[in-house]
Amino acid sequence: MKKILILLALLSTIFQKGIAQQEKQLIIKGDVSRVKEHIEQVKIYVGKAWDSCKVVNGKYSFNIKSHKPSAMVIDFCPKIGVFPLTRDKVTEKYRHRLYLEPGVVIITCIDSLFTCKTEGSKYNLAFQDFSRKRKARLDLLNSIKNEIEKAERDNDTTKSKSLRADYRIKYDGIDTEFCCDYALSNSNSPILFYILKEAAGYPFNAERVKPVFKKLPKHIQQSTKGKDFIERIGNSFKVGIGKMAPTFTQADTSGNLVNLSDFRGKYVLLEFWGSWCVFCRLETPNMLQAFKNYKDKGFTILSVAADDSKKKWMDAIHEDKTGVWTHISDLKGSSNGVAKLYNVTGYPTNYLIDPDGKIIAENLRGKALEKKLLEVVR
Repeated sequence: MKKILILLALLSTIFQKGIAQQEKQLIIKGDVSRVKEHIEQVKIYVGKAWDSCKVVNGKYSFNIKSHKPSAMVIDFCPKIGVFPLTRDKVTEKYRHRLYLEPGVVIITCIDSLFTCKTEGSKYNLAFQDFSRKRKARLDLLNSIKNEIEKAERDNDTTKSKSLRADYRIKYDGIDTEFCCDYALSNSNSPILFYILKEAAGYPFNAERVKPVFKKLPKHIQQSTKGKDFIERIGNSFKVGIGKMAPTFTQADTSGNLVNLSDFRGKYVLLEFWGSWCVFCRLETPNMLQAFKNYKDKGFTILSVAADDSKKKWMDAIHEDKTGVWTHISDLKGSSNGVAKLYNVTGYPTNYLIDPDGKIIAENLRGKALEKKLLEVVR
């Protein structure tokens, strides 16, 4: 009898684990059979990676395990292969943005890729409402966008540059105001913390959202997500240009512990990336060139990987030929301890630290890195 009870308890535990795992799954079933465009493949970006599947008779499906509610992108590809990651109008036509939680979601394109109906997700209903109203507010800037396009057609570089700077300032102001107002008016939204993150911008600007967060109901502030968010706000005040870079220790590819203080006396580009991050890896050639030109002048790179697979991490280092500098990771994915310490909310992110340990620049992209090094390295 005792053995039977033990067996039943064991089976019950296995059954409960099975249910829990099933509840965390996201199953997407899609239909593009009624659109005029020819679609051969669908690619999805969720979490830290792309996944893809072929379209068969106008249907496609994804089964994503251990899924947490999150924003994602679906690309409808006319041909099988790598789909360009650009933001032009042609690409946007084939791109669909969603916010999905675990469950079964049905996506049906009614008559074009622009008219996709999504069923089975309360998170996505909230996301689409937020996105639609956000776009309507930002459409107030369309007149400036038209002026920019005209200036570019006329090859008036000076006017185009001036208009773009004006557009960026007004865009940030209008968008921040809208996101903050929306968060306060929709504090029960399932995507509230996503909205707050959007309000903070990239890189994370705590000064924008701290006053908003304090106005939220107490039960939201004291929730698990609320406590995580206030920790993020606190961390953001510790990191920034002119501040001392927070020190840390993490293991390198061989398991040896590396501390930021080990690099004192050098200019260090602290880079946050992931093997799964396409845009991070597109920056690699610029970093390799900077490293080659300044490694003998007191400059180095310390890369922090938001990976949870050592094999993928190591393979990416090998493929990109970046083993010439130091790489570290705790293999906790986007929950990497150093990334949390530096309040990293998007990838790639980087900070340039001077020989005294002070942050002197952030998010140097393309030629900006070498330009800054030329300015400071003697």
